[in-house]
Amino acid sequence: RRRQVKLASKHFSVKPIKDVNEFKVHAYPVYLSFDERTHYKTGAWRRQVSGFARWADAVFKIPKIVLFGGYEGAKLRGVCVFMCVEDTVIYATSFCDTESLQGHLPDLMLHSVREMAAHHPFVSQVYAGMCIGERGLDDFYALRGCTLVKKPAVLHLSPLANGLLRFGMPKLYAKLLGR
Repeated sequence: RRRQVKLASKHFSVKPIKDVNEFKVHAYPVYLSFDERTHYKTGAWRRQVSGFARWADAVFKIPKIVLFGGYEGAKLRGVCVFMCVEDTVIYATSFCDTESLQGHLPDLMLHSVREMAAHHPFVSQVYAGMCIGERGLDDFYALRGCTLVKKPAVLHLSPLANGLLRFGMPKLYAKLLGR
C-alpha cells in the first residue's frame, strides 16, 4: 500500500478546499463520475446541479469541517470530507472520478487524512464509517490498516417496534443489537 501512495503522490497533490463556489464548479463533474460508477444510493438529488450546490452549501456551513481535494495539476479529481470531534477524526465521505482510481488517488487522500491526524496532538483515532458487510469499501479500509471496533450504543425502540423487529425481522434486530 505504501507503494500505491508513493505512485499516487507523483501524479496527484492533496490540499484543502476552502471556497464553496470553486467546490461547486469543480467537484460536481467528479461526483457525477463517482455516481455513474458506483450507482450511489444515498442523496440521488445531488445528481442535479442545484441539488449538488445545496449539498455543498450545507457541507461548508458545518463548523470544523475540512475538505481535501485530490488534484492532478490544477484539475480536481477527488474529494474527501472529514472533521475532528473530540479525539476522533471522522472521515465522513470521499469520492473520486473513475480515471483517478488507477492512479491510486483514494489511497493518497486517506493517507493524507491519517497523516494529518497523526500529527495532531489530541487525535487518537480515525473513524472511517460503519462496516457495511460488503466486499469493496470494507476491504479498502481493512487493507490499509483499519480495524473493526465494536462500541456500545443506545437503542430505544417502542414496545411495538421492538416486537415487530424481534419476530418479523430477526436478522435486522440482531444487527441493531450488535450481534
